[in-house]
Parts: sequence; structure tokens; C-alpha cells
Amino acid sequence: MNHVELLSVEFVSLVDNVDPDDDNVDVHIHLRDGRAYSLLAATPKNIYRCMRDEGSEHFFSDPPPLLVNFLDEAHVRAAIEAMLVEKPDLLVTYGVLQSTD
Repeated sequence: MNHVELLSVEFVSLVDNVDPDDDNVDVHIHLRDGRAYSLLAATPKNIYRCMRDEGSEHFFSDPPPLLVNFLDEAHVRAAIEAMLVEKPDLLVTYGVLQSTD
């Protein structure tokens, strides 16, 4: 897969309702080629809290969450841009295709 250009990143939840240190949020991304994906961005602390709350010693999901140290639009965008440059094939692992042009 060639380099993919990111147009926009949208949090589904209001940014004001997101705890940047311990939360997760659904994200919609739009690419220049017309594709749109949804993915889950989360902090590691949030994953640990989910495990604790569920009384579980493990965590897995399909698709997996995109982990960021700080959950805000700038950090999520930077993580997505890095993935699209460094490992663009992972987009189909972390994201769910929503539409194409």
C-alpha cells in the first residue's frame, strides 16, 4: 500500500467529555482517496481500568484500539499520521472501513 494522505480526524464524542489520561473514544478518519474509517483510540491507563473493572487479567478486542499516551485530537491525529506513513497496511487492522468514493 502506498502512502495514504489523511484529510480529517473527528472525535465522535465531544472533546470536553473525554478524560485525556484515562478514556477511550471512537474516531472517524477521512482519507484523501475518499475512504473513511472508524477506529477506537484509548490510553493504556484506560485499558488497565477496563480490565480491573471487568475483573480480567487480559484484554483483547477486534479491532484493537489505537493506544496513545494522551487522548486529545492532536495526539490521536499524530498517531494516525505516523501509522499511515510508517505502516499504512495497519489501517485495516485498527480501522473499520465505513465508506469509499
